[in-house]
Amino acid sequence: PVYIIEKRNIVLKNQSNPSKIRAGIYLLATFKYLRVIKMDRVIIKIYSREQHISQILTGFIILKQEGKINNLIIEKHYNAVCNMPNEHIVEVVLNREIIIAYDVHDGYYFYKKEEKAKYDNYIEKVDFYFQRSYNESENKLLNEPDKIFPLGLNYFVSCNNNPLTKIDFQSKNIHDFLASIQRRIAGRNLYVENFEKDPSKTKNIPKIIFITRTWGDRKLDDFRADCIRKLKKEYGSSCVAGFKATKDTLVNYPDCVLPKKITKKSNYLKLMRESDICITTTGLHRSIGWKFAEYIAASKAIVTEKLNYSPGASLKVNENFLEFETSEELIKQVKKLVNNKKLLNNMKVLNSIYYKGYLKPEIIIWNSFKKVLEKF
Repeated sequence: PVYIIEKRNIVLKNQSNPSKIRAGIYLLATFKYLRVIKMDRVIIKIYSREQHISQILTGFIILKQEGKINNLIIEKHYNAVCNMPNEHIVEVVLNREIIIAYDVHDGYYFYKKEEKAKYDNYIEKVDFYFQRSYNESENKLLNEPDKIFPLGLNYFVSCNNNPLTKIDFQSKNIHDFLASIQRRIAGRNLYVENFEKDPSKTKNIPKIIFITRTWGDRKLDDFRADCIRKLKKEYGSSCVAGFKATKDTLVNYPDCVLPKKITKKSNYLKLMRESDICITTTGLHRSIGWKFAEYIAASKAIVTEKLNYSPGASLKVNENFLEFETSEELIKQVKKLVNNKKLLNNMKVLNSIYYKGYLKPEIIIWNSFKKVLEKF
């Protein structure tokens, strides 16, 4: 069957089932191939000002700028956040009838009975639930795991007209107003193009970067410090490794602290884009941290602590990234890239391809639309 839908006029060739085609979605479908042409009306509901959700808003805003969404409405429901399973969910109503949730939370929070009930009740109300911290076996704890799909990596990225990185002059209290100024200052250096870099061939000694922070979890922080010390000892001036300067790091890990000039976000991004091998550790709640996505956007070779959640479609260990579980294994994996330029440069190229096909903010939303059309 062939469907051709332009605006709201439906032409059917070789009679088929028109009930699967929704008015307001413009598409061309030939046999099993689906290509979304345009979305008529998209309502985005945000329940917090958290930086995590900026990536989702950025994707939708860019699709609107590209003309792939006709009418984009962003609604703020900050007072209703208590009704949501967590504060990192963006709810989208597509063409007045399809409800899609984008959950960019760091990890799982539904091991307790009351938390699980909150997720079950919410997922029952939506048609599709795209999840950053996706783990198929753990999702089976919920009532409707078939509604849950992997979303992919998350990072704080913005664009023009993103309400989360604009000064909110309509704030009703001084705290929210000042917080919006801080987000504006941070967000102006975090536009999509600030992360992007085409892969470049490494010919000489690779540059290595591992900039991290402490979380007050002594076991986790000690492990990161051990990684920093071993990297500095092994690679010296070709490696920038250390903690961001804080009261905690200056007291407990003074030998591992980097100058503030280096860890300033704009300077870090410049340094990261100039590096070849980028290292990251597991974040809070076993999550895949923002740096992993930032490294992919900049086409870097990646060495990461072993992942607990799905990093996304087509992203493969030993091709797009190497994993480690101990500081000794970290050095071994970095050495593998340092001594094998072909592996190093191929990884850069593969991560650039992955970024353009799966991680660009507008692409991560576009791919979710395609999944919706496959299932609906």
